[in-house]
Amino acid sequence: MTKKTVVVSGINLFQGGTLRVYYNFCDEIIQSGLHKQYHFILFVHKKELFEKYNDYFEILELPKSRKSWFIRMYYEYIYFKKYSKDKDIYLWISIHDSSPRVHAKHQISYFHNPTFSYKAGYRDFKYSKKVFIFSFIYKYV
Repeated sequence: MTKKTVVVSGINLFQGGTLRVYYNFCDEIIQSGLHKQYHFILFVHKKELFEKYNDYFEILELPKSRKSWFIRMYYEYIYFKKYSKDKDIYLWISIHDSSPRVHAKHQISYFHNPTFSYKAGYRDFKYSKKVFIFSFIYKYV
């Protein structure tokens, strides 16, 4: 019997509390034994940060994902959609404040930052273009 595939994307997590969330998630999967029931694919920014998980998960590195916010959006909304198109993905879990467009039976997103529910206006565009664009993408994309 083949295992169902679970993809976990966290390509912008590289330090601090958000990386700790990714580690805690991986540790819980291992402790619960779910890694034996499902085939896990982890998308990460830097593979060496996840070396301790090599025996449990397939780890795919996207090192350019932190070079710019636009590159990250490319991965989230174009690359992941293409990647998932011909694969039989049971569950896609995004743990970095975005819900990528993917082909999967189920999808879960963990939001560390509530910007997705923020209604940005002109002042946000003027003083924080990133917040404005981030809010806009969640509303219209």
